[in-house]
Amino acid sequence: MIDFFLLGLPIFGVVGIGWGAMRAGLVPASAIDVLGGFSFPFALPALVLRLIASQPLEAAFNVRFTRRDDPT
Repeated sequence: MIDFFLLGLPIFGVVGIGWGAMRAGLVPASAIDVLGGFSFPFALPALVLRLIASQPLEAAFNVRFTRRDDPT
């Protein structure tokens, strides 16, 4: 469960930093459309793809199917 949380943390971190920058007035309101147009179609998918690609294949895909009561 903690691995899933740590995997998603950068995505929510980017959203939180953007929200904080808007609340603090560091980003003008006119930049919202431009930043949204870049971040959703390009930046977030690239971040998700990088996170998925950095995981070992064994962690995401188990070739062997075992029953719960199987000791091996």
